Amino acid sequence: MSKSTHSNNTFFSFLDHFSFVEDDSSSYEIGITDEGFSYLDLSSEKKVKAISFAEKQKRETSAALDGSKRARGQSNISKIEMVEHDEVCFDTDLIAILKDIEKRKQNIAFMPWAIGLVSFLYFLWFLIPFFATFPVVLMIFTGLFLIPGSIFILVNVAKLDHSRRHVNFSYRIEGKGETAFNNINESISLLNQCGAVLLYKGRRHFEDSRYSGGAKTQPEFAGVTFSLSSPPLLDLDFKVWHMHAFQKDFYFMPDHILVFQGARAGGISYANLAFSTDSEILQERGLVSKTRDSNIVGQTWRFVNKDGSPDKRFNNNVKIPEMKYGILKLEGSGIDLSLYASNQITSDNVPVSFSSMQQLAQKPVRKIAEERRAQAIERRKKRAEQKFQTILNTLCCMMLADRNASVEERQKITDLMKRIKAPWDDSEIDQRMREFVIRARNSSYDQVLNETCEELQKITDPRQQDAIKKCLDKVANADGKIDKQEREVRNRFHSILKAEL
Repeated sequence: MSKSTHSNNTFFSFLDHFSFVEDDSSSYEIGITDEGFSYLDLSSEKKVKAISFAEKQKRETSAALDGSKRARGQSNISKIEMVEHDEVCFDTDLIAILKDIEKRKQNIAFMPWAIGLVSFLYFLWFLIPFFATFPVVLMIFTGLFLIPGSIFILVNVAKLDHSRRHVNFSYRIEGKGETAFNNINESISLLNQCGAVLLYKGRRHFEDSRYSGGAKTQPEFAGVTFSLSSPPLLDLDFKVWHMHAFQKDFYFMPDHILVFQGARAGGISYANLAFSTDSEILQERGLVSKTRDSNIVGQTWRFVNKDGSPDKRFNNNVKIPEMKYGILKLEGSGIDLSLYASNQITSDNVPVSFSSMQQLAQKPVRKIAEERRAQAIERRKKRAEQKFQTILNTLCCMMLADRNASVEERQKITDLMKRIKAPWDDSEIDQRMREFVIRARNSSYDQVLNETCEELQKITDPRQQDAIKKCLDKVANADGKIDKQEREVRNRFHSILKAEL
């Protein structure tokens, strides 16, 4: 099970054309596997673009020094790809992530101010008929600027708020981690299905137990609610269990409990969370009521004598059921909660449901950034090599169009591949050309040509397309003549490479 957070609303994607704000929101990937937890800090889109631009500047400077640029200062074939997040990731930990969340949560949102400004401008716009000599003409003219301007302001402010305040979370949950997280969700779901779940907030003491149903003390409770939701300002593509208690919001994330209170944010790892269970007999008073799953163990009276019999001096003396509630205690740094559940079996099973995740959380945090960076760099090399292979295949198709591979054409292809900085030496290029010729003869030239055309369609950069077209022309003219078959193949490739600089 792999959970990602990068979800886009394609219906409103056209609004991206109105925005000039680059996304600088934090992005993290959290892995939960059999080996334990891992935390990766992935660079924001803004940082990735900055790194990509710096790499482009570096390569273009190098190209200018070695003379591989044309007169207009454009690279012949190489295109700078966007750097992957994995290439610039680094290891982090839960504490650093929680500090980042709190810091971003404290940033002031600009959207309310933007809405106020736009509303004021529209208010002035609607007042035009009361003051203008030609109100209709003036409203149309100003509306041409006001309507798109207000959209521009709101879209950019919304993206700015998202960039400054949001955090992207992606979870990679596998093996035992998936089972452990499912156990947590199931246990909280069953707790939510109890007839009553109450939050303990203290005890009330009675000087005379005859007026409290015979009890010397009784617990006092506050309400607690459970729901499935996503934490505010966190971009998740799945919902987690949310508990609201004591004006705080507790979110049971896969690896920790996230706590929000106003502008403050914190959390606790499951490794540092202690559970304990107990039980207590409660009287039906206040928030304590008889439910469908109540375990009634006895009864008392509202006013009772010391021997337990009802005090007959009171006409309104009624029976009060006594019910056994299960107690679930959660303790850790910043958390000290006691939940009373009407179904004791459910509350007793919660610690067992969290135990698997706690065992994974207690393992040393894995450091995987270096491995991920190496994998990303290897993927980039493979993509680049595949692109060079496609170009080589295209030129070989051009060479074999007349079913003859001349020495001049072979040499021209070798020179062109070296010029565009293919990652092969002369012998490797020659070997790959020989393999292509053998493949074309063993199957059929038309089949190889069709496969090459399909691969060539994946190259969409205009500069690369223009450079390949020029390389095709040079291969076609390498032996001093262009026959009909070569012209047909060249025209077919040119129809795929439609770009013009």
